[in-house]
Amino acid sequence: FLAYGDYTDDLFLLPLSGGEPRSIPGTKDLDIIRWAPDGRSFYGSVIGSVPVRVIRVDAASGRREPWKELAPPELAGLIEIGNPFLTPDGKSYAFHYVRAATSDLYVIEGLK
Repeated sequence: FLAYGDYTDDLFLLPLSGGEPRSIPGTKDLDIIRWAPDGRSFYGSVIGSVPVRVIRVDAASGRREPWKELAPPELAGLIEIGNPFLTPDGKSYAFHYVRAATSDLYVIEGLK
């Protein structure tokens, strides 16, 4: 079972059959998305990244490989991009974002 404790700690594996948890090195900056189809790696997103950087992480070594960068087409007014959702086969994804209301500024000259 993949889990995390405090945000200052690396992610860790909790064996379902019992035993001690095992830390996954270099994963303090990740949010968990889901296990990859191979069962040996998982997808995670780098906390606070814009666009959201989704990576694939080897659970044994912590080795990372980039997967995708996700963001809406227009970044103006962007406040937050939520953690993405991936299908079990890792071929499709969805994400949401929050945008601040933007407004237009008009300059009017020559008024009397």
